[in-house]
Amino acid sequence: MKTFFYRPKYTIYNILFLIGLLSLFMSFLALGTVILWKYYPKTIDEIERLIPDLYGNNIKSLYKSAQESENKEEEFKNYFQLYSELENVSRLNKYYNYRRISAKYLISYYLVHKQNNKAFKIAEKWERNYPNDFDGKFVYIDVSSKIDRNISNTYIKNLYNKHSDIQEVKDLYVTYLLEHNDYNKALRVSKSNDILNQKYADFQVFYIDNTKSFSGKQSIVYSKNNFNFSQGVYSLSLNKKFTNFKGLRIDIDSIANGTSISKISLTINRKKIDIENLNDLENIKDNQYKKIGIDPYFVFNIPKQFQNYSGILNISFSCEILRYNSINKILQNGEWQFFANTGKGFNEKESIQFKLKNGDKFTSNTIVDFKDSSNIRLDFPFIKGLYIDDFEIIINNDKTAYSKKDIISANGIKRTEKYLAIDNNDPFVIINLREKTDIKNLKIQVIFNGAKDE
Repeated sequence: MKTFFYRPKYTIYNILFLIGLLSLFMSFLALGTVILWKYYPKTIDEIERLIPDLYGNNIKSLYKSAQESENKEEEFKNYFQLYSELENVSRLNKYYNYRRISAKYLISYYLVHKQNNKAFKIAEKWERNYPNDFDGKFVYIDVSSKIDRNISNTYIKNLYNKHSDIQEVKDLYVTYLLEHNDYNKALRVSKSNDILNQKYADFQVFYIDNTKSFSGKQSIVYSKNNFNFSQGVYSLSLNKKFTNFKGLRIDIDSIANGTSISKISLTINRKKIDIENLNDLENIKDNQYKKIGIDPYFVFNIPKQFQNYSGILNISFSCEILRYNSINKILQNGEWQFFANTGKGFNEKESIQFKLKNGDKFTSNTIVDFKDSSNIRLDFPFIKGLYIDDFEIIINNDKTAYSKKDIISANGIKRTEKYLAIDNNDPFVIINLREKTDIKNLKIQVIFNGAKDE
C-alpha cells in the first residue's frame, strides 16, 4: 500500500504488465484450442475421455439403478432422485432427456396412486419452464384433463390458435372436437389444415462425421422424391464418403401422434445395425413403436468396425408406417354402405361397404356389379350429431348425380333444406333410379364442410 502511494506509476506499470502477460497467455490458449478443435478433433475426444464426468456418471448411474430396480418402491425412489437432480436443468443440458423420462414416470406413478395434484404439479412446472418442449404440453393436457376438463379444453383451444401449423397440435384439436361431438368442425379443421392429405412421411438422416454431435449441417432430408414407398413400407439409402464416421440418427416427421412405426431395418454395408436410443417413441412390442411426442427419432448403435470409419459407407433403412388420424372415426367407419335393389330387395349380398378419402370432396370410388338395379340405398354411420350438407352418387361415370333432393324415404335422419342430421339408429336414405341400370362403377361423394356452421 505504501509503495502504491509513493510510486503509483511504478505500481500501475507492474499491474498492467501482469495483465498483459495474462492476456497473452489466454490468447495463446484460445488460439491453441481453436487449432486443436479444428484440425485435431480426435485429440479433443481423447482429452474429454480423460476428464472424469462426475455429474454425468451420477445421472447415468441413477437412471441405470431406476431401470434395474428390484421392486416398485425402489423404482419410485430412484426415479424420484433422478428427477430431483435434473428438475431445473436447461433443455440444452445433455441429460435433459433423462428429466423427461423421470418426469413421465413420476406423473404416471402419481396418477396410478390417485395423487393427481402431485402429478399436476410436475406437469405444470414442465409446461411452464420449458415452453418449447411440446412433449411437456401434451403431458400437461393429459394430466389437467384428470384434474379439471375445463383447464385442458381451454389449453387445447389456445394451443391450436397459436400452433395450428404443428401436426400433433392439429390432431390433438381434432380429437378434442370429436370427443365433444363437434364432428363437422373436426372435419373442416382436418380438411383446411390438410391433415388428411399428408400421404407420405418425411425423413431426415443425421450423421456424425468428424464432429462431436448431431447437427442440421450434417443431415439429409428425404421426401417423396428420394425414397421408395409401397403399401406403407418406406425404404431409403445413402451412399456417402466419410472421413471420421461416429453416429447415425433417423428422424421421422409429418406423422400424427399414435402412428405405428414397425419393421425397422437399418444396415451399414449390409450389416444389420441395432437401435440404441429413442426419442418421442414408445416401444409397443418387438420392433414396433408408437409416436408419442413432437420429435420422434431413432439413434443407432454403431459397431466398432464402423466407429471412426473413413471411406464410403452404404446405409439402407426401411420401415412400415401405419398412419393414424382420429378423424378416421368418421371417414373410415365400417357403417358406410351402399345397397342396390336388383329385384330381391335390399340385402347384404348386393351391397358394398366403402370408406371415404379426402380430396376436393370426401370421396369413394368403387368397382361393383349390380345388374338391373331399380333403386339404391345409402347407409351412414350412426354418429349422432353428425351433419351432412349433401351427397352425390355417380353411377357408371354419368354426368348426372343423385343427391339429397332425390331421396324418397329416410330412416334415422332429420332432413332440412340445408342439411341431413344423423339422429337415430340405422341411418339411411333410399333413392329411385331414373331407369333400371347395370351398376358397374360407383362414385360416392359426401359434403360435410358447411353443415350446421357455428
